[in-house]
Amino acid sequence: MAAPAHLMELIAQDGGGVAIPAGNINWDVPFPRALELARRTGAHVLAALPIEPVILGELAKRRGLDPARDLAVDTLFLGGAALPPSLQRRLARTWDARVIELYGSTETMLLGTSCGRGTLHLETDLAYCELLPAGAGPEARLVVTTIGLEGSPLVRFDTGDLVRPCPPCACGDARPGVVVLGREAEAVELDGRRLFPHDLAEAGSAAAEALDSAVFFVVVLDDRLLVRVETGPAPTDDPQRAAADRLLGVRVEVEPLPPGMLLDVDGLSRSPRVYKPIVVADWRRGGRRVLTIDEGLVEWPRPTWAEGRRWLGRTIKTAVRRRRLGRRALPPVRDR
Repeated sequence: MAAPAHLMELIAQDGGGVAIPAGNINWDVPFPRALELARRTGAHVLAALPIEPVILGELAKRRGLDPARDLAVDTLFLGGAALPPSLQRRLARTWDARVIELYGSTETMLLGTSCGRGTLHLETDLAYCELLPAGAGPEARLVVTTIGLEGSPLVRFDTGDLVRPCPPCACGDARPGVVVLGREAEAVELDGRRLFPHDLAEAGSAAAEALDSAVFFVVVLDDRLLVRVETGPAPTDDPQRAAADRLLGVRVEVEPLPPGMLLDVDGLSRSPRVYKPIVVADWRRGGRRVLTIDEGLVEWPRPTWAEGRRWLGRTIKTAVRRRRLGRRALPPVRDR
């Protein structure tokens, strides 16, 4: 998020505004304080990772606030992770704000912004972008030569990202449009398909949208994809079908959960340190077997007795689920 942070600072300076740094990785500005800063200052723009306005929105609701009504935010600049269309729609409704996708890196700065139609257009005035074949499919490796950087110019820099070219956009912008699939190193092989971070996030977000929610966590298991979703107040569709439709031929299990099982907003107020949030965990890579947003986000919360009891209950249920997942396998699914 270094590039968006610098860009927001420059935009604010140019327009006579003020940028307020309030990152979840900063000890002094956890999510509750960031929400309060947005409310007190009447901030109009929020620049963040895609999951962060989800967390802030859930925190606002817990405090009796409606992000669309009680906050002045009218624009969300989101980047740094996959931003599938279903999540964009959900955030636009929750915040009553325009969602703009940003794409770039610390090395290259800005490489792309989305238009009103939702297509991410490459910033060809700032960089010469090459889409090199990356296999038999439509995916391509993005290699860039910067044009607008003076201090650290780059020549044919391999971003490590794979993209999927889009057809000409109805907005009329002639710049090429792409879907950023994510890091090639983070792709997973499952049921004969190669799945990218964008694919995994899209499946999780689609299932969450069907359950009137934006809180989801995706676990890559040896034999299937597990999509865990906190259920909202007014489900509208079948989450299993919504997720499976995004990943045809892949075995997908959707696990609806009560609110608070994946994201404990109360714990965010008491944790001394909060890390960059994640919504996908690949158990096949080794390391910690994360099952919730909390487990990958919060370091050693210090709860009250009541909060500790709720945390213990969630932890026991999650541990039981983790053990059962290690024992049970789903039968193969037929291709549609």
